Amino acid sequence: MKFKNIFGLIITFLISFHISLICLNPLLLNENSSIYSQKEMSKVDLHPYISSSNNLWNYSTEGVINSVAISSNGNYIVAGSTDKKIYLFEKFSPTPLWQFETDGIITSVAISSDGNYIVAGSSDEKVYLFNRTSSTPLWDYNIEDYVSSIAISLDGSYIAVGSYGDKILFFDRFISTPLWQYSTKGDVMSVSISFNGNFIAAGSDDDKVYLFNRISSIPLWNYTIGADVMSVMISGDGNYIVGGSDDNHVYLFNKSSSAPLWNYSTGADVRSVAISLEGAYITAGSNDNCVYLFNKSSSTPLWDYSTGGDVRSVAISLDGAYITAGSHDNRVYSFNKSSSTPLWDYSTKGDIMSVAISFDGSYTIVGNLDWNIILFFNYPLDHITLITNAGSPDIDGDFNLIWTSIKNADNYSIYYHTSYVYEINESITLLKSNITTNDYPIEGFSKGEYYFKILAYLKAGNFSSNCIFIKIGSIPPNIFDQIFLFVIIPITVGIVSISSSVGAYYAVRRYKQKKSLFEISKEPAYKTSLELIEEIKEDTPFLKNYIDANYQYEEVPKIKDYIFSRLNPEEIKKINLIKFSNEEKKQFIKEILSLEPQERKELIDDMLENQE
Repeated sequence: MKFKNIFGLIITFLISFHISLICLNPLLLNENSSIYSQKEMSKVDLHPYISSSNNLWNYSTEGVINSVAISSNGNYIVAGSTDKKIYLFEKFSPTPLWQFETDGIITSVAISSDGNYIVAGSSDEKVYLFNRTSSTPLWDYNIEDYVSSIAISLDGSYIAVGSYGDKILFFDRFISTPLWQYSTKGDVMSVSISFNGNFIAAGSDDDKVYLFNRISSIPLWNYTIGADVMSVMISGDGNYIVGGSDDNHVYLFNKSSSAPLWNYSTGADVRSVAISLEGAYITAGSNDNCVYLFNKSSSTPLWDYSTGGDVRSVAISLDGAYITAGSHDNRVYSFNKSSSTPLWDYSTKGDIMSVAISFDGSYTIVGNLDWNIILFFNYPLDHITLITNAGSPDIDGDFNLIWTSIKNADNYSIYYHTSYVYEINESITLLKSNITTNDYPIEGFSKGEYYFKILAYLKAGNFSSNCIFIKIGSIPPNIFDQIFLFVIIPITVGIVSISSSVGAYYAVRRYKQKKSLFEISKEPAYKTSLELIEEIKEDTPFLKNYIDANYQYEEVPKIKDYIFSRLNPEEIKKINLIKFSNEEKKQFIKEILSLEPQERKELIDDMLENQE
């Protein structure tokens, strides 16, 4: 512990120095200037206390900017214009990485979380999909109507499209034809998709809000509002849907029911809505010139703010802490959820048509009527950065948490949880409160995987740090022990089916341990779950021998449902480096599609490392 404490003091000094450099020049805040490794950065969300803005750059096109979108970390920006072009940028340069011209005005754009996939819709009636490495579309598809709205899942696997000709279409990125489509009785004004692509929400000028599961074109439900539904958004976890309508109302739904949880009447048409990851915070922009912020628990706004014009576009950070709004008074506004007083506002030379914000609120992208795309860095004059000297994994559970101080903080508290901490709420465990120093030693923490976050208490409000991951426990002896859990569910016609068990499921557990290799839900189509197990073993001979030698089958009274994503380009690249025959590679890929993404990544990385 003595060595770790000394190490902590050194790191604290280095971070303080590093932060001072960032404050002098916000452009230093990039991957190369960070003190974190790429692996650490993947688990760290810098969550600044935003107190002013910095206009990083602007780019002039030859038409009105109808739509903008930004990747989760702010690294990549896409914009669509009435000059018929799609533009892709990196955050550090106003020079487009590429541009692509269609035969119609660009009506809507979206980008995957990592920026690898870009999708756009045009009045030439086509949907276009790109990989960010090339301006040549991976594919395009003619939907025979103007594209009104477009959305893409977090990893870019699934795409939802709305048309001015009453259609909702759903695509898999690997296939240029829709998996399904559904016809409403009016123009589809807005579509939204959950992070994993499982749920799709849509709003139409047939006065209805629709919710779909991705496996079917039959709506789970629809709700008639009584006026055109101009904007919808579904929370990242898929549990909540918010809608804005020409009847002046904001509506909030839970996915389980078409009956609104609540609605709120503004003073005019509601043209834009947005919702945080888990649905805790909702923002809306109205033609009554106001920006509204709600908590999901109440239809009474936490606050509202009056701009000088119609508010046509709003966006919210992942945890709901930061809100961006674009108004037809030519200004863009940035807010913290704790106050209706803008953190900053910025005057452009045209009405704001579209805004988007990075997951942590650090970057805001704006498109306006004056043909300009503008990127803002939300200047972190003061924020908390949390790090640790824990091992990876940390064997003994003894480590230090170390963080930078925040000006005028009275004290700090440490919180932790077994899953990522997006915000501090009643489900998050308080480890220690009333800390007045900038580091805290932890001894003998129990084995497991934990996420830590610091909360600073100020008179002006409370501010949180980034969230860091620490795994405590010994290193497993082989790669299969590193797989905590993966689930195998049958695949039907290229689409993973959802298994809804109502009783027990079978787990394949290691002898003398309670560690699951995979779990299988019962399905009515099978006489017994053991028959299902045997079928799965037939489909996975590459793993069968190891499973039979080391695992046994056990019935467990529990329910689990999972859906899995496809391989991403980075995984395919790594698999190509593993020494497989063509047949082995095909079989390996087929089997690992059943793994959860993180476990799939660990298995591929370990096989590649062991080969070397």
